Amino acid sequence: MTTLSKSEARNLVLHAQLLNGVSDITPDKNGIYNIIDHLGYVQLDTLSVVKRSHHHTLWNRHPKYDSEMLLELQRDDKRIFEYWGHAASYLPMKDYRFYQHRMNNADDPNSKWERDQLENTAISSNRS
Repeated sequence: MTTLSKSEARNLVLHAQLLNGVSDITPDKNGIYNIIDHLGYVQLDTLSVVKRSHHHTLWNRHPKYDSEMLLELQRDDKRIFEYWGHAASYLPMKDYRFYQHRMNNADDPNSKWERDQLENTAISSNRS
């Protein structure tokens, strides 16, 4: 069994989330792609006070981040796509195949995803 001190555990988590200020992320849109790929996805958020939160997520890991980089990665380079991963998210295109079956069955009221959504909606309504 491996044991870690609190400091080592904190450093490990910060490193895994690319928040320790030490990375080899390039200061261009390839760096933005590498962040999304490393994290697995970046969740979109419709709330905006200063900027929408996914921009903050990327900016905290890439100080030279510009929202145009994200747009270029999706629109021009087609290296990321927007879909309902865990929630509305930007995901690396290399993972598209894992979501294809959900996309193909998105309008099937008998699909597992639709049943889960209806069940979750019913549970939320009962809590109110």
